[in-house]
Amino acid sequence: MAVGGLFVFSGCSDDDEPAPTKTIYELVSEDTNLSILKSQLDVGGFDATLNAAGTYTLFAPSNAAMNTLLQTLGLTDFSSISPGVVASVLSYHVLASQKLSGDLTAGDFATNQGESLTIAVTSTGEKKIESGATTDANITTADLKATNGVIHVVDAVLVPPTIGALIIQTLGTVAQPVLLSSSFTTLSAAIQKADAGKPAEQTIVGALVGLDDVTIFAPVNDVFAAASITVATYSAAEWDAIIRGHIVPASLATLSNGDVTTVNGKTITVATGTPNTVKGAGNSTPVAIVAAGVPANNGVLYPIGGVLLHP
Repeated sequence: MAVGGLFVFSGCSDDDEPAPTKTIYELVSEDTNLSILKSQLDVGGFDATLNAAGTYTLFAPSNAAMNTLLQTLGLTDFSSISPGVVASVLSYHVLASQKLSGDLTAGDFATNQGESLTIAVTSTGEKKIESGATTDANITTADLKATNGVIHVVDAVLVPPTIGALIIQTLGTVAQPVLLSSSFTTLSAAIQKADAGKPAEQTIVGALVGLDDVTIFAPVNDVFAAASITVATYSAAEWDAIIRGHIVPASLATLSNGDVTTVNGKTITVATGTPNTVKGAGNSTPVAIVAAGVPANNGVLYPIGGVLLHP
């Protein structure tokens, strides 16, 4: 009887499996091991896509994988990361077709983010997912079928190559919070405009990464919004001059009264008090430092509530 039962079990096919009744989003929502991913799908608006009709593959990073990324970045919560960066990373985990584990052969697969991820197969048949991250991801739970595709749970966050290169370049420097933080998305976009097409050593990012000691007084997003300033307001050359007028080639971990000189030869006047303030020669009133300095391996970032103006 036992042998007969075994043969009956072995003869079952995929056609005998019950049809899935839940969407990818519903399966993610029910899995406590994917709660961090679920929260980010909600914030980024991916819940609607993965809950709708269609055919998708989702590589779903576990909570441990998501926390490992935060620890690598020196952060405690995804809300502190630029929404655009988070959205790009999440899109990179989605394929616009269903790929069961057996379909994941060695090669490149286009993602919804636009860049490809790579499946590598080892000599023992083990499959690894290569991305812009320094660590490959493994599929820990495969083929969770949904009405609109399939989920593979992975043990590392997949990072688009462009973002991975940025993280590797800026990790631990003052450039990291400027380019990745949710507080400085307008400043980050302005830097990207100013740096476009330039050799690395001539870029603002190059200065923020390459200087051994550097301080940046970084205007927060609200500053630009209040003044109706967008990235399109100024040319690349104008942004370059404006932003360099906020960068000092010295690590000002402790502020003191007096003048400091920026990387483009402008003067910033620092005044301590409640709050501490900074002022360019073109500012009619001082600009408040609105939060504590953010230390980095090569300096410090001070969030400020205005733009420093220089003649």
